[in-house]
Amino acid sequence: MRTATLLRAGPAVWTAPILLPALVWFSAQNTDSTIAYWPSISSQTTIVVGFVSAACGAAAAWEASRVERGGITALAPARGLLGVAVLHLGPIAVLGLIALIAPFAVVTASVAFTSGFPNPAILAVSFSVILAHIALGWFFGTRMPQFLGAATMLIFGYLWGLWPAAIGALPWLRHLNGQGVS
Repeated sequence: MRTATLLRAGPAVWTAPILLPALVWFSAQNTDSTIAYWPSISSQTTIVVGFVSAACGAAAAWEASRVERGGITALAPARGLLGVAVLHLGPIAVLGLIALIAPFAVVTASVAFTSGFPNPAILAVSFSVILAHIALGWFFGTRMPQFLGAATMLIFGYLWGLWPAAIGALPWLRHLNGQGVS
């Protein structure tokens, strides 16, 4: 499939105009407690992982349902299911990476910071959480109806990303979803 067709018809391009401005606005509301230190800035931006993983998981479930309904794996026997999945989920993974990096522009503009770079370990853990939600969305999308798979991933991604961070009694639970690194 041509890349232009994949981008035009895929859910990543339709999700981006909603997700990215919401993340920038949300990050602008939470800049008052940021310390001008790169590990602090990196951990402060992990608050958006819950929103990004939910949106990317829902987009992956939607795309998987479209691929399953269209019978694309049967139409292209030279490509396996993994090749089709990588092709269709690539734009969603790129959206997840852009959405993970977008809050850095807001947070770094609000503090006077020293030279350096974001913490790569924190970014790697956050992106692995997003990739896991994309893979789970593909799994649910192939096994559920289109709306149910996307709705399930929206609810599951939101609860997985934000509910453990709200629990004060079990701080170790926050580390399972890529947050709690401050």
